[in-house]
Amino acid sequence: EFCWNLVSRDLAELMNATSRSLPRGDDEAAATGLELEPGRGTGAPRVVASHATRECVVVHSTQLRDRHGA
Repeated sequence: EFCWNLVSRDLAELMNATSRSLPRGDDEAAATGLELEPGRGTGAPRVVASHATRECVVVHSTQLRDRHGA
């Protein structure tokens, strides 16, 4: 499960900062000041200030290959 959060320009810098390397176990949201709340339909947290959130659950995965089968 995960949440995909659509953010506007005012949150772009904070959202980009969540992708930086942190020590194992550190919370990206806490390190950047983004406020999270529990998802409404999944166990994944969502960004409170996000203008739109999609809560997702993986139901199928496919191994992609190139035209040579690799």
